[in-house]
Amino acid sequence: MKLSDRLGTIQSIAEQYHKQFEYDYIWDTCCDHGQLGAALLKNGISSQLFFVDIVPELVANVELNLKQFFPNQTNQWHTLCEDVSSLPLDKAANINGKTAVSSKVADDVRHLIIIAGVGGDLMIEFITQLNNRFPNLSLDFLLCPVHHQFPLRKQLKEMEFRLRHEVVLEENNRFYEVLLVTNDVKPTETKHTKFMNSEGEFVTTGSSSQPKRIDVAGEALWFYKTENEKSILERYLIKTLTHYRRMQKGNNEFANTAIAAYESVKIENDS
Repeated sequence: MKLSDRLGTIQSIAEQYHKQFEYDYIWDTCCDHGQLGAALLKNGISSQLFFVDIVPELVANVELNLKQFFPNQTNQWHTLCEDVSSLPLDKAANINGKTAVSSKVADDVRHLIIIAGVGGDLMIEFITQLNNRFPNLSLDFLLCPVHHQFPLRKQLKEMEFRLRHEVVLEENNRFYEVLLVTNDVKPTETKHTKFMNSEGEFVTTGSSSQPKRIDVAGEALWFYKTENEKSILERYLIKTLTHYRRMQKGNNEFANTAIAAYESVKIENDS
């Protein structure tokens, strides 16, 4: 089954950053019918993949489909009926009796937690609890909230999360932001060379990039390459400002903060 534009964008970002970070464990939470995780499996992603939902009937149905369509990958996929905030990230290596051990040392193990289809307010609860429970784990969150994007960004910034990627898309006359954020603020080495210095010692040098700080209204989000992307951004900005100006009529201080942030946005060509 072909994915929607929204799920297709999430899939693309997950695969793109898996090439860079080699996620050991990917958690497709609020997975519904498991279409996103199944697409990742079909494309040959190497991570251990967990399909998670809080509805038992959905999880049972996903497991039946996985057994039917991915019978040769049963050691790679896992199903779990669980609330997102209760994910057993520290027990990922052995869930449901199936072994999913990473070959990396503990400090290098990376988790990607995908959360989509719920509001930013609920995402804040999930992320806060997981980050508090596992302060020593490297956690990336791939998020696509259906609403409350601004409070989500604001909270992530206050929690000192960093941004890896952000984009806006339009689907069925609705706008969605997709954000990839991380609690791992260590620079990522991208290039390295080994040479002999003037004292005859071998030295390794490298260039590294650190994830950016999160902007409450978005930054890279507002760059476009095509006229269609420009149109989406313009209409999204108008709709967002209209929403918070309506809230402002009730002397809402939070709305004032959001309006100030969005009024400073500049939509620019990224060519």
